Amino acid sequence: MKAALDGLAELERLEVHGPKAEVDKLRDALSPLGCLFYVTEWGNRPARPAMDNDTVCHLYPYFQLKQPEEFKKIWYDAFPDTKANQLAEKSHQYAFSFKPLADVASCRESYSDAEGVLLHLKNVDTPLKAVLNGRAELLRLEVHAPASEIEKLRPALEPLGCQFFTTGWGFRNAVQ
Repeated sequence: MKAALDGLAELERLEVHGPKAEVDKLRDALSPLGCLFYVTEWGNRPARPAMDNDTVCHLYPYFQLKQPEEFKKIWYDAFPDTKANQLAEKSHQYAFSFKPLADVASCRESYSDAEGVLLHLKNVDTPLKAVLNGRAELLRLEVHAPASEIEKLRPALEPLGCQFFTTGWGFRNAVQ
C-alpha cells in the first residue's frame, strides 16, 4: 500500500466495517489514513465455497439518517425476510453497519450475479421506500462487479446515481 500511495495512486476512501470490538482495534493504526469506521449491528453470511476468482456482485448503499431509530427498526424488522430469501437471491453476505456520530448507515451486500441483486431489490422494495420516505436519504450507491454483470444492472441502478466499479481480480474464502 505504501508503494501505491507513493505517487502511483491517491487514497480516495478507506473504510472498516465490523463488530465494534474488532473495529476499535484498528482505530489507532488506520485513523491517520482518514479511515471511516462503521460498526456492524446485524447481518449474515450463508455458507459458500471458496472462489479462486471472485465474480460476486457487491451492492453498497449508504444512507444519511434523518430518523436513525426508525430507520434501524424498519430494516431490522425486514431482516428475517431477507435472510429467508438468501437462497433465491444467491446472497453471499448481507450486513448493516453504522457510523453513529455522523448518522450514516451502510449495507454491505453481495450476490452471485446481477439477477440476484435485482431480485433482492424487488424483495426489499417496501422497506426501502419506507426509509426513503423521510427517514433517510440515499447518500451513495456503489456496485462492484464483473463488467458483464454491471451491464445487466445499469438500467435499474444508473437512474439512482449508482457508481459502477468493474472488479479485476481477487479471491473469496469459503464460509462454513
